[in-house]
Amino acid sequence: MSAATTRKLANNMFVQRLPAVTLPFTAATGRVFRKGIILDLVELTGCTIAAASTHYAHAFHRIKESEPELVVGLGRPEGKNNGGRKRKQAPTMPADELCGDLGEQQQVFEVRRCKDNVAIYTGLSYEDARAKVEKAAAQKKGKLYWV
Repeated sequence: MSAATTRKLANNMFVQRLPAVTLPFTAATGRVFRKGIILDLVELTGCTIAAASTHYAHAFHRIKESEPELVVGLGRPEGKNNGGRKRKQAPTMPADELCGDLGEQQQVFEVRRCKDNVAIYTGLSYEDARAKVEKAAAQKKGKLYWV
């Protein structure tokens, strides 16, 4: 049987069996309802349980969108994790803890050569260190960086 035919069959089974269940669904009646439809789909169409579960889920979502009062209590509650990865919480730290104490800023810098990490100049101010690195770049000498 094709997937489209199985999907239509699942939709029809879902709608036909809804009036037979007393509303609202409880955990036990919801499990029995779902299991009954899935096992009947497997038996009638010869599809796998996973495929039948997918067809059931599509039928459930279709009914839930059109007539939500018919499926009250069926499925997972809204706030519960409905599969997928859980979102990571961003760390909440004050800026001074995250960046360290801003009062202790570096005052002395050095300039190093990139290829062998050798210190070329030491004891420079921030402006002097930047100037040395920019001058070397402008003259196309070896690449330098300041620390």
